[in-house]
Amino acid sequence: MAYAYFKKAAMMWLEKNEKTQNWLALEIGVEDGTVSRYLGESRNVPFNKQIKIANACGYDYLSFLQYGKDLLEGKSATPPNKLISINPAVKLLNECIQKAGVEINAKQKEAVTKIIRKKQEQIKEEINDVLVAFGR
Repeated sequence: MAYAYFKKAAMMWLEKNEKTQNWLALEIGVEDGTVSRYLGESRNVPFNKQIKIANACGYDYLSFLQYGKDLLEGKSATPPNKLISINPAVKLLNECIQKAGVEINAKQKEAVTKIIRKKQEQIKEEINDVLVAFGR
């Protein structure tokens, strides 16, 4: 049953966010027709790809499943606010992409995410230095 929840969430998310299956294919690093087969009746999505799809949509896997379950049970057609990015760098990148109104491919997304993570580490070090200084 969890697989039905996953598929429903993925299809609804794409529709609500006006994203194509080709966009999703780029995000998760598969060929264009693969997502169509995943979301159709012909093929189950491997678990690692389900996680990648949930993350590409900006959400953690379990919350994504809950969203699909709610949809199938007729409870809500809107993702609940509790859906969160599993990775803060991915969340930040998705927010920036949406604000800029652009689409980038998976390789570009990976490169920018690396920059974000590097900057996050630099900020952590600076904050640690400040906190150590406060403790003196």
